[in-house]
Amino acid sequence: MHLAADVDKVFDVILKAVQKGHEVLANSAQEGGDRLSQYEAKLAEQKALIEQLSAEASRRQHQHEEQVQQLQILADEKRDLADTVKRLNEEVAGLRQQVSALQEQNALLDQAATKVTQEAPAAPQEPQSSSRSSSPTSVTEPGAAGAPAEEPPEPSEAPAVEKEAPPVPTRSSRSQSRPLVRRERLRSMSPGELHQRSRKVIKRADSRQPLARHQEERSEERDRLVREERQRSRHQAARGQPRSPRINRTKACIPWCAKICAKGDHCPLWHPVPEEAAQILERVQRTPCRDGKDCQRTRCHFLHPGQQGDRQRKSAKDRR
Repeated sequence: MHLAADVDKVFDVILKAVQKGHEVLANSAQEGGDRLSQYEAKLAEQKALIEQLSAEASRRQHQHEEQVQQLQILADEKRDLADTVKRLNEEVAGLRQQVSALQEQNALLDQAATKVTQEAPAAPQEPQSSSRSSSPTSVTEPGAAGAPAEEPPEPSEAPAVEKEAPPVPTRSSRSQSRPLVRRERLRSMSPGELHQRSRKVIKRADSRQPLARHQEERSEERDRLVREERQRSRHQAARGQPRSPRINRTKACIPWCAKICAKGDHCPLWHPVPEEAAQILERVQRTPCRDGKDCQRTRCHFLHPGQQGDRQRKSAKDRR
C-alpha cells in the first residue's frame, strides 16, 4: 500500500513537471515567434532600403555618364570655338594688312596728287609744242622752226596736213598716263565718295578671301596626304610587305589600332603608325557607343554603359 502511494506521488510530480515543461516550451515558442516576426520585419525594411540605395546608385551612375558625355561635347565645342577664333584672328590680321596696304596706297596717291597739282601750271603749254613737233614740216624741214610765223604754208602741203590722222598714243604712254588720271579723279572726289570707294575696295578684297582660303585648304590637304603617304611608306618598309592599293586614308582601322586586324595588308582602311593608333584607340574608348546597351558586336571598342568605372580602375592600375 505504501509503495503504491509513493508511486502515485512520483507520477503526480512527474506530470506536474511535464506540464510545467510544456508551459515553458509554449512560452519560449511564442517568444521565439515574436522575435522571428520582428526579425522578418527588420529584414524586409533592410531589403527595401537596399533597393532604394541601388536605385539611387544606378540613377547617379546614369547622371555621371550623362555628365561625362556633356563634358566631352563641351570639350569638342571648346576646341571648335578655339579653331574658329584662330581662323577669325587670321582673317583679322589679313584685313589689317589690307587696310595698311590701302592706307599706303592712299598716301602714295596723295603724294602723287600733290605733285600733279604742283606741276599743273606748266601743263597747258605742252599740247602746243607737241602739235608743232608732230607736224610734217617740223619733221622734214629742220629750218621750219626758225621761219617767221606770218609766212603762210604752201598750198600743196595743206591737204596733207588735213588728211593726216592725229598721233596714236602708245601702250607705254597710256600706262604712264593712267595713274595720273586716277589720282586726279581721286582728288576731285568728295569725302563721301572716297569712303564709298574704299568700302568697295575692301569688299572686293573680301570677295577674294574665299579663293585664297580654298587654296590654303587645298595646300593643307595636299600636305596632309603627302605626310600620311610618307608615314605609310615608312611603316610599309618596316613591315616589309606591300599594302593594298585601295586604301582609304580618311578612315582609320579600329581593329588595327587595337592590334587585332585580321585582314592585314588587304584591309582597305588606313593603318596608322603605333603612336597615332594608340591615340585613336584611347579616343574611341572614351566615345560612347551609338547602340548603347543594345550593342551586339562581339568586339566593340566604344564605351558602353557600366564600363566607365571599370576602365577608370584599369587606367589607374596601369598608371601604378
